[in-house]
Amino acid sequence: MNLNIYKAALPKRSETYIKTMTAFANTSGGTLIIGIDDSTRSVIGMDKDSVFQIMDSIANAVSDSCEPQIVPDISFQTIEGKCIVIVEIYAGTNRPYYLKHTGKENGTYIRVAGTSRQADAVKLKELELEGTHASWDEQICIGYEVKEDAIDKLCQDIHRYMKSAIDSSEEKRSIAVITVEHLLN
Repeated sequence: MNLNIYKAALPKRSETYIKTMTAFANTSGGTLIIGIDDSTRSVIGMDKDSVFQIMDSIANAVSDSCEPQIVPDISFQTIEGKCIVIVEIYAGTNRPYYLKHTGKENGTYIRVAGTSRQADAVKLKELELEGTHASWDEQICIGYEVKEDAIDKLCQDIHRYMKSAIDSSEEKRSIAVITVEHLLN
């Protein structure tokens, strides 16, 4: 998890905490704790009769406002006889997460230290790549010409490395020479 954010009460405008939740999903996750004062960390609590209404309100706001859908883990606890609501957002796997009404380019947020910041174009592309579950080294290098002698050298280097990593001379003899076909399969 990224970090905990404390709020004495649920903000009236849901967008203020929805930005934070999308930022959590786009980074390492995090927890929003409602009913604890941010500066003193003292338990303020909330009306016990409205806890479930607040939990439903948060779930609805997240579901209605975020794309792709974020599913928060919302629970409540009683501390010192006072109720608090805990909203856990896990690091998302379908990045980027963004505010529906502002769109992907303007509604994607990330966590930077203790703040939620709008993702710039470079970060947005990075989040989109993460959402495809592919890494940079799997991407095709457009405009780079691969020469046959470079492939042969790579194959020789791999073979030499494999032999150097083995102690037994019998095992070293059993290592086959790497070919282009091996690299492509």
